[in-house]
Amino acid sequence: YLADLFLNRGRIEDAAPLFERVLSAQRRLYGEKSRATGDTLASLAQVRIAQKNFGTAEKLIREALEAHHESGSAAFREIGFLQTMLGTVLMRQNKFADAEQTLRDTLVVFTKNIRGDHQYIASAGHYLGEALLAQHKYGEAEIALLAAIEHWKRTGAPIWRSARSGSALGEALQGQGRTDEAEQHLVDSYRELNADPGADGDSKRIARERVTKFYTSLG
Repeated sequence: YLADLFLNRGRIEDAAPLFERVLSAQRRLYGEKSRATGDTLASLAQVRIAQKNFGTAEKLIREALEAHHESGSAAFREIGFLQTMLGTVLMRQNKFADAEQTLRDTLVVFTKNIRGDHQYIASAGHYLGEALLAQHKYGEAEIALLAAIEHWKRTGAPIWRSARSGSALGEALQGQGRTDEAEQHLVDSYRELNADPGADGDSKRIARERVTKFYTSLG
């Protein structure tokens, strides 16, 4: 719990050694493939992501998923969350096709095992859209991002989350030559993200870069 607290407060270097010690103890107590071990592997993976050590993060996430599967875990939300995180880590390593397949598989897991709407579903859909954008699959990205936006809205998520997906949607529309629609989504989503103090810095930066790229392309 202390390590989680440090992680949530951004004290990454304090969290890392605690998670490592806990993981070592859990492996001795419960074995390599326990649910508890999987949870700590997932937390340590988040630390490695924050440290931009994406290769190690990928390895930890895959170990965590294996622990869930080997232990017969039915924690499908947690499994889906891990697979979504894996998709984002693959994208950070420019493995976009692998990320796309992982995120499609994640949505299948959610569809089969979670009733109704959930923000984890919206998150997986958003990152699927981003993976498709990176491969210039603009039409498919549009479908994924529209679905993500609707999921965000139905689950009562903070506005900035649907705005983040709206920014990506703007890029998908621009890629299809639908300039007027793209401009509306890019500008509106940027304003919403910029006005929300809860929005993370990376989302604001990416939205700003998309708007800049859009207007630069138009001269």
